[in-house]
Amino acid sequence: MCITNNHCRVLLYPVLLLLLTMLSGMKGMAQPQLNIKSIQTDWPIVELYFTVDCDGKRVYDIDRQDVRLLENGVEIDEFSVWCPDPHLVCAVSASLVFDASGSMGGSRQAAAKQAGHAFIDMMDGEYHEAAVIFYTSVVTVLQKMTTDTTLLHDAINGIPAAGMGAWRDGVYVGLLELVNDGVNQCRGVILLTDGEDIGSTRTLEELVSLATRHRIPVYTIGLGENVNTGELDTLAQQTGGQFYHVLAENEMVSIYTEIMTQLQKLPMEQDCLIAYTRDCADGTMRTVELQLHDYCNGSDVRIRNYTAPLDSTTFTTVGMRLGEVQGQGGGDVTLPLNLVTDLEGVTLLPFSFNLHYDPPSLQLIDVTAPPGSLLEGSTIQVTPSALGSRIEVMDSVTIDSAGKMMDLTFSATEVTDTIRLAVVGLDPQFSGGCFRPSIEDGEILIVPAAPSVTCSMDAPEELEWRTDEQDYEPNPFTVRFQVFNNGLVAAENVLFRIAYDTADVRLVTPSTDVQSGPLSDLEPGEFMEVSWLLSAEPRTMETQTDLGIVATFDNHEDVSCIVGVLIPEAESALVVSITATGPLTFCEGDSVLLDAGEGYASYEWSTGESTRTIVVHTAGSYTVTVWNDAGASATSAPVNVSVHP
Repeated sequence: MCITNNHCRVLLYPVLLLLLTMLSGMKGMAQPQLNIKSIQTDWPIVELYFTVDCDGKRVYDIDRQDVRLLENGVEIDEFSVWCPDPHLVCAVSASLVFDASGSMGGSRQAAAKQAGHAFIDMMDGEYHEAAVIFYTSVVTVLQKMTTDTTLLHDAINGIPAAGMGAWRDGVYVGLLELVNDGVNQCRGVILLTDGEDIGSTRTLEELVSLATRHRIPVYTIGLGENVNTGELDTLAQQTGGQFYHVLAENEMVSIYTEIMTQLQKLPMEQDCLIAYTRDCADGTMRTVELQLHDYCNGSDVRIRNYTAPLDSTTFTTVGMRLGEVQGQGGGDVTLPLNLVTDLEGVTLLPFSFNLHYDPPSLQLIDVTAPPGSLLEGSTIQVTPSALGSRIEVMDSVTIDSAGKMMDLTFSATEVTDTIRLAVVGLDPQFSGGCFRPSIEDGEILIVPAAPSVTCSMDAPEELEWRTDEQDYEPNPFTVRFQVFNNGLVAAENVLFRIAYDTADVRLVTPSTDVQSGPLSDLEPGEFMEVSWLLSAEPRTMETQTDLGIVATFDNHEDVSCIVGVLIPEAESALVVSITATGPLTFCEGDSVLLDAGEGYASYEWSTGESTRTIVVHTAGSYTVTVWNDAGASATSAPVNVSVHP
């Protein structure tokens, strides 16, 4: 299984099926004990090494669903889990570092070569690999990492014996061979020296740092009485290897074969590994929380810190902009801070900035993250400073879009002339992460205080025609007009004028179309109301008439409102009948008088005559249509006249 550069090729050999059966049920044991051994970074990869014990026994069957991983409180979804298989052995990558100083001549060199050949003879020629390195005052890679045992045997045969011994430099080169070219999981450096280090440029601390960072054990073999056992033992112990102090040359073969056996068994001694990637190198300390859930009849949690490297190439600029707004002197004005970079699913850490403005002209009275803003619910702290205020957002927030972040509310000083004031956000910074905020300047335009007047108007939406009364209801009707001053100063010398269609309505009270309100000036926060009483004349067809009222001021533009009133058609209630004076049947030469009755404004007979009465001499059917003063009409039933010869 390959999850990082350090875990690329693993050759596993089955051993005991019985052990597999014995360990298959370990998840059902006692409460687990989780332990984070270390965190290593090979940026952008982060490696977390851990162990789990159940009832005091080490277990290795940890699956991804058993663990939950968080960094700085944010859950990490993408990560891999690997645990060594204690029942299998693995392929080896080894750097064989030999002492080729002058003191290694003769029998010592022969014993060293024999031990090296024995190590290579244990390789399978297919997966195991090794490199042969010797050192004097300089380091020589005699054979780079290879699986070819013939080349390795030849390289060992070619090791010289002359010069001084810079063994620390030799170990460093051996480590680099494994880091750069070693492909197997089980890796190690085997150092042979017969004396003190002479001439190395590398320190013991450098060797330990490089080896532990890549989890490479160093096995040190000190041959003879003149070795620095303290340094060799320290290097081995701190890297996970082992120190061998050898006095008899014939012990060398058994030591090299023992080390080969240990390297193949490293999976039984290794830790489990979680690997994940990070894309932000901000140089900050990170807190990693590893949770083990529902495993071995319980759960456990461990926390460990590591420091990310610092790399400015991973930084991204996040643009913010202060708004441009206008306010009245002596009043409040709100300036927004907007996020202009469109972010999606990004968590912004707590951030702060210095807000500079002109304190004599502006006073910051409130900073809020209103409902619907990107920072809604966040705690914002404001600290006054000589040139303005320090703004600090105390919470981390996940952002899904651009938009308003917060509102900055100022109290503006009273002015006699319009002034422009810059508001500047300086030194913005997040508490961590690879986002770098940038804030564009904002501006507040302060104008002299003025009234701000609005209006509303009320009138019947529709008049109702009453046939019996031959009039509308209501009639006359009232039109009301209100004005409101939301500004900071009074609206002066208020006058009201009504406009209407004189063909539809007429004024009743007052009879003039202009009137003043109850007060000459409309003060801030006050309202004023006027009304007119109007009368509608009966209509021969439905009419929508508009009524408008305008308020005028000396120090404010005109304010007007309009309402529409529906005036329906006036329906007639007239009834007319014809009265005959004399018989309706008579001889030729006689006549009869037909009378439509009095009280009508006009008449029209079927004969075309327009008088109240007509005299009829001829036979026929006669009708009359009448009108009243409102324009309503009615037509009579026909009257039949017969004439005999």
